[in-house]
Amino acid sequence: MLFTEISYFFCLPFFLMGYLINKYEIYQKLKISFFTLFFLLLLVVFEANLNRIFISSSENLDQIFSLLFAAPALFIYFKNKKLSGKTKDLANLSTAIYLIHPMILITTTYYLNISTTLTSFIVLGISVLAGIILVYLNKKLKYIL
Repeated sequence: MLFTEISYFFCLPFFLMGYLINKYEIYQKLKISFFTLFFLLLLVVFEANLNRIFISSSENLDQIFSLLFAAPALFIYFKNKKLSGKTKDLANLSTAIYLIHPMILITTTYYLNISTTLTSFIVLGISVLAGIILVYLNKKLKYIL
């Protein structure tokens, strides 16, 4: 029961870290290499496997400890990259994916009984496609993004 209440506030520290990294321009002072990022993402996978082995193989668990390092590193790594395209379109796409993925996740897990890894890839793919469609519709209709 305790973990259920904690998970409601799980994303707040990550939003705050991103805000502080941007506000104090930490991304300009700290450069993250691809290999550092890759290592930190491997730590997330390692922690997920430890959770699966030692805690529960049937429940989805958050990787609380490794994500505290991997998420800001991922943010800083891509903040320092120059991406081609209109930044407004990229911002709208990320917003659309963020807003639509819970509905797609719930629908997918309701109708399909497949592994969580496959579910993740399916939800990611459908969310990106739905996000692209929503960005296109936003250009035509100007609704929410």
